Amino acid sequence: MRIFRKFETLVGYLKDIGIVKYQVDASQYDPVALQIERTRSDASKRLKDAHEAVAYRDWLESKVSASKAGLEDESNKAVTFEEWARVRDEKLKQRAEARGVKRGQ
Repeated sequence: MRIFRKFETLVGYLKDIGIVKYQVDASQYDPVALQIERTRSDASKRLKDAHEAVAYRDWLESKVSASKAGLEDESNKAVTFEEWARVRDEKLKQRAEARGVKRGQ
């Protein structure tokens, strides 16, 4: 169901879809009953989502720019397998130590 605020809008819509002759029964028409609040409850969510999308886009663009800059000045060098293994082993050791401290309490 769709409610049109103005009869002229309805007429234009019907004409656009090819309906040019119709009958209107206004016997049950009650203008007070059809007064609808003009606020849209979803407008706030839409705006919030739009702001979050812009913030994410800005964050992503800054990360991509920093990455590109790192490629140009070679600060984003490839990590060798040995370097990665060393960092991984270090993190695993830290985790094991952290678990051991928690158990002792």
